Amino acid sequence: MPPTIYGIGNGLFNRLTIQVPTIMRSALRTGQVLQLGANDGDVECVQCEDLANLYILMARRVVRGESGDMPSGERGIYFASTSRYTWGEFADGIAKALFEVGGIKTKEIKKVGLEEAAKEWTGGHQLLFSERALTPAAV
Repeated sequence: MPPTIYGIGNGLFNRLTIQVPTIMRSALRTGQVLQLGANDGDVECVQCEDLANLYILMARRVVRGESGDMPSGERGIYFASTSRYTWGEFADGIAKALFEVGGIKTKEIKKVGLEEAAKEWTGGHQLLFSERALTPAAV
């Protein structure tokens, strides 16, 4: 699973991460930040500009004919990350921020099951969830 990409992008399409606005909108609607179960699995993340710079470096190597040692085909899937967090830390950070600005009345995190989380965040699509999203380097 690819890492969380955060920051405000400057491209033509999706310019924001998916997770943060989704959880924030949900908390504003329900009055409390929801967290899927214990779900304290590690997740990797990367800032959108760092990821864009990686793509630029890779494209330059290809254009210059210097891509000989770059994995391709089945091995040519690239995951970039610069740090890690847990879903618990993620939920806690959003709860504290929304509480501070008066968006919600409690910093307490409500732990919910898969069905309730999917209904609230994705319109019921349960396949969009992962407890862990770590991508160890294979090259």
